[in-house]
Amino acid sequence: MPDCLGYPDGALIDNIEDLDTVVGWLAEFPRPHGFAISETQFQVFILNASRRLYSDRFLTSSFTPAFYSTLGHQWVIDNGPDGTVLEKGMPNGHKMEILPLKRVLLRTIPELEPELERVVNVFDPWARDRGKYYSLQWKPRAGAKSDEAFKEEKKPATAKAR
Repeated sequence: MPDCLGYPDGALIDNIEDLDTVVGWLAEFPRPHGFAISETQFQVFILNASRRLYSDRFLTSSFTPAFYSTLGHQWVIDNGPDGTVLEKGMPNGHKMEILPLKRVLLRTIPELEPELERVVNVFDPWARDRGKYYSLQWKPRAGAKSDEAFKEEKKPATAKAR
């Protein structure tokens, strides 16, 4: 089927509605500080995520101690039977509770404890030194300097002109 200008293979995009959605999102310039996705993608994600949560029976009508067991329900509601567990030190300038996803990771994969020791928010890159404020500059923490991602690329030697 030819496009509206008569090009049979759609070689020319003459209408913004014909543009692929992903290309349009990636072309969107403004992104909030520290975000990997655009504002539009974030809004669509939040809208769909909340709809999925509200329509999931395991998080609505079946979310009971009878269904999950008392201990399981306690883990979800109170983040475990131990009550409040605080981060070591004062990561953001004050005492802070260990965030729920970090506790889940530490409980289910205890081998991650050395890696998560300096991590406050598990959605931050783990090998990045967080500092006082989230920065877009990569500063590897002391234990991550051997990580391949931080090694500089070697530039190939250029041939000398005669």
